[in-house]
Amino acid sequence: MPESRFPDIANAEPLLDAALKDAAEAGEAVILVLGADWCPDARAFAGFLDADELQAALAGRARVLRVDIGRHDRNQNLVRRFGLGRRLEGVPAVLVLDAGGGVVNPADVYRWRTARSADPGMVADWLSPLVDTAKGPRA
Repeated sequence: MPESRFPDIANAEPLLDAALKDAAEAGEAVILVLGADWCPDARAFAGFLDADELQAALAGRARVLRVDIGRHDRNQNLVRRFGLGRRLEGVPAVLVLDAGGGVVNPADVYRWRTARSADPGMVADWLSPLVDTAKGPRA
């Protein structure tokens, strides 16, 4: 299998808290991707985030945190923290978070369960307004 797109971290909650703190200080959003290397759609979505087009679109606007959910047996505290039930409906689950950790896209967290049929431009078009909402009004 190619390199891991979802780091092998058993408890990512401290990483998320640090990312939220740093993003708030920088005036950025946080894009939290809950996924796993076994899922082709999660791997595809994570790969899109590495594309130059998306990197440029997100620079200075959002920080990305990829979290391994294993076989729905890792980091389940984050699944519960964001009110996603006892188990994710699918992966990847992509949450765009504001500075307070609020989810700005609760209706389409599972939008990218078929990411293999997408491309980085589609992801950028979807993320851009969500990131703007998460960052709030410009001063």
